[in-house]
Amino acid sequence: LKRQEAYVNPIEQVRAYQKMMKTEGLNQSQLAEKLKISRVRVHQLFSLLKLPQDQQKHILKHGKEKIITERKLRNKHNHFG
Repeated sequence: LKRQEAYVNPIEQVRAYQKMMKTEGLNQSQLAEKLKISRVRVHQLFSLLKLPQDQQKHILKHGKEKIITERKLRNKHNHFG
C-alpha cells in the first residue's frame, strides 16, 4: 500500500518552497535535492506562480473545500493560457 500524504494546496506548497529557497539561499535544483523530489516537479510547481493573481486567489480559497491538484491546474492553464 502506498502511504497517503495529507493534501496540501499547490499554491500554498509552492509559496512555502519559495520562502525556503529565499531563507536558505537555494536554487530550484538545490531545493529539489533537499526535498528529494525531481527538479522537473519543482519547476512544475513554480510555474503555478505564473497564473494570474485572481486564479491563484481562487485556488487558495477553494482549495480547502476540494482537492485541487497541480497537474489539473497545469493542464487547464496550458489549455486556456
